[in-house]
Amino acid sequence: MKVNGGVRDNRLELDKLRARILHGEFESVVVSKMDRLGRSLGMILRFWDEADAAGARVIVIDQGIDTSTPAGRLQRNMLAALAEFERELILERTRAGIARARALGKKFGAPRRIPESVAREVRERRAQGESLRMISQRMNLKLGGVRSVLKRDGPPSPARRADAAPSEDVVGNSPPAEGVPSA
Repeated sequence: MKVNGGVRDNRLELDKLRARILHGEFESVVVSKMDRLGRSLGMILRFWDEADAAGARVIVIDQGIDTSTPAGRLQRNMLAALAEFERELILERTRAGIARARALGKKFGAPRRIPESVAREVRERRAQGESLRMISQRMNLKLGGVRSVLKRDGPPSPARRADAAPSEDVVGNSPPAEGVPSA
């Protein structure tokens, strides 16, 4: 199954018909409308090519197309030229869009890995008790990058010990413990 732009390239009954045409079971295929042969012009043209290769003609009643006649083949070839033109326009617009995005500074491709020297510094800062956000800001890294380094390479958070000395901004702000004289 081939998917283009969210449209499935195969349809069960149409696939059965294609298989029977390729096995030479039909000399002609008659449809009321061209859209019965496929969901896009490219699919319809592939169907016509397969039918031609198998020696079967395709007749589309509404449009008066019969691929066994010169006029029918001309119509098919004109549709093929239009389909090719449409594909080239889409490609041109896609390339222009990518160029514009790059000019605006957008990045394409897989994200760059953080160098080991930077990852080592991230782990050291975290081990010293710096918050993830502070590391991110001071080292000019995205917060997700800091998290991925720590998740991949180091301890998830700094060691917290019960006997660790309180930080400077806490000293003097907490009441003394019971039975301990205040200074």
